[in-house]
Amino acid sequence: MAEHPPTLEYIDAITYIPSEGVKFLRRGFNPAELMARALAKKYKLEVLRNALIKNTAQDQRFLRRAQRIKNSQESIKPGRLNLTGQKILLIEDVVTTGATANAAADALKAQGADFVQVWALARTPSHFKPKAASE
Repeated sequence: MAEHPPTLEYIDAITYIPSEGVKFLRRGFNPAELMARALAKKYKLEVLRNALIKNTAQDQRFLRRAQRIKNSQESIKPGRLNLTGQKILLIEDVVTTGATANAAADALKAQGADFVQVWALARTPSHFKPKAASE
């Protein structure tokens, strides 16, 4: 854990991982968007609503790491914003392998962002193999 709280002094704008249409309709909200909007309001930063486009993708919960990376690269695309020279804070609700965050950071940099920092509410713990009962 960091000794000093993170600072947003150098951040120009905030964006978030968009929800897929079906998930958004089912939930009625995007957790990452809610977090991004709350931070933006508190720190008086712009929220970039269309910085990322997320196409329908395979549910990642049951994919292995390599499959998640491929799936994220294929499903997250850059928006049509000019982010030249900007420093962007990217909000994600849960990080598992980092594949979605990496694909999103690449998409933001493709629009000209100089720097992308990722904040997440939660991180999925590494998988472990439980010991057999006989051990």
